[in-house]
Amino acid sequence: MGLGVLDLLRGERGTAPEPEPTIRQALAFLARQAKERTRRRWSQVLGGTCALLMAGFVLFAILDRAGVFLREVSLEVPATVYNAEGVSAGETTVAIDGSVKILGDRSFTGRFAIDEVEATCREGVHANIRWDAMWTGAQDILFYRAGEFCTLGVERMLYITENMQSFGLRLEDGAIIATDEAYVPLLMSGYYYSIRPIFSNQF
Repeated sequence: MGLGVLDLLRGERGTAPEPEPTIRQALAFLARQAKERTRRRWSQVLGGTCALLMAGFVLFAILDRAGVFLREVSLEVPATVYNAEGVSAGETTVAIDGSVKILGDRSFTGRFAIDEVEATCREGVHANIRWDAMWTGAQDILFYRAGEFCTLGVERMLYITENMQSFGLRLEDGAIIATDEAYVPLLMSGYYYSIRPIFSNQF
């Protein structure tokens, strides 16, 4: 048919006569073609994977912004007030209203109003509670009002379960607000133990 080896490999007749390659040259040509096809295929797979990942991140960000990963919380939790010596000194109630982030960095944002601590009940005062805030098992609470952070007489570190129905925290004057007296020795010790305590059957 008047075709050369390269013409047959390419699947078309060359425009200019070329010297017949040796078998070794033809095999090298085939190997280069195979490598090029493989490279293109992997480039397509990698490109598609990157595109899917980017689309996933964008979708997650959109859903996160839309509040899909938030769970609303509204609780009235009774608690006991203990004095600085750890002796029960009365009862109080903590109103918890806000939303808990259920995916990613667990956190609560909203009201954490302690009847015993009037400052936490003021209008516009909100709390931010973070689980695993500083290290595994650690929680902290920060009170804030638009444009300002405030201590409101409450120490930063606390114990709180993720359903928010069991907690213990210490006030700056040494008093303790807790749903279970088992929190009292932990908070009186002056050292925060990195644990997830379960002290009673109430949660």
